[in-house]
Order: sequence, then structure tokens, then C-alpha cells
Amino acid sequence: MIALLRESLKYLLVIALFVAALATVNHLAYQRGASDALLAVAEQQNSDNKRDFSAFQEALHQQFAQAQQWNERLSNLLAERAKDNAHTTKELKDALKKTQTARQSCQLDDDVMQQLNAAQTRAASATRDGFARDAERLLPRPETRGEQ
Repeated sequence: MIALLRESLKYLLVIALFVAALATVNHLAYQRGASDALLAVAEQQNSDNKRDFSAFQEALHQQFAQAQQWNERLSNLLAERAKDNAHTTKELKDALKKTQTARQSCQLDDDVMQQLNAAQTRAASATRDGFARDAERLLPRPETRGEQ
């Protein structure tokens, strides 16, 4: 009877070890599957993030290119305005040179006064609204975030 009990305990121990091994293998397989699933999700998120970042970089590049175009247009407008200002200054200087002796003796022609008045009006107009009008005409309006 003791031999039978020993034999039974031996088989029971082998069965218990076998069940424990199966449970361990099952647990390891479950953990491997779970970690593979988490890895797949992380890789998908990484791929999505890379795609989103690339789209962001492209949009940023386009906005930078647009800003460079606007900068160039604005530089051209400023150069034109400087040219107009130089022309107006030259006209005023020429008119003043033409009338220097008459001004010293307090005598001026109507023609010269009209030229000075016209030059002053053009300069005031250009200063007041010429640049803003040119800028509105040549530069596109910036888009707001809500319109994109």
C-alpha cells in the first residue's frame, strides 16, 4: 500500500509539474501576445505621428515660402516708395532753387507756388495713404486659423 501511495504521489507530482509547466507556458504566451499587441499599437501611433509631423513640416515650409514672397513684395513696395519720396524731394528742391532769389526778396510766381502746392499735396497723399493702398493691392491678406 505504501508502494502504491508512493507510486501515486510520484504520478501526482509529475502531473502537478506538467500542469505548472503548462500554466507557465500559457502565461508566457499570453504576456508575449499582449506585448506584441502593445508594440503594434505603439508602432502605429509612431507611424501616425511621423505622418502628422511630416505634414506639419510641409505646411511650415509652405508658410515660410509664402512669407518670403510677401517679404520680397514688401521690399519692392518700400523701394518704390523710397523712389517716389526721392522724386518728390527733388521736385521740392528744384522748386526751391528756382525761387531762391525771389524768396529772398519775398516775390514768388503763381506757377512756382502751384508747383510747390502740388508737390506738397502729392507728398501728403503718399504719406497718408499711398503705401497702405499699395500694400493692400499687392500683398494678399493673411489667412486666419479658423479659415484653414
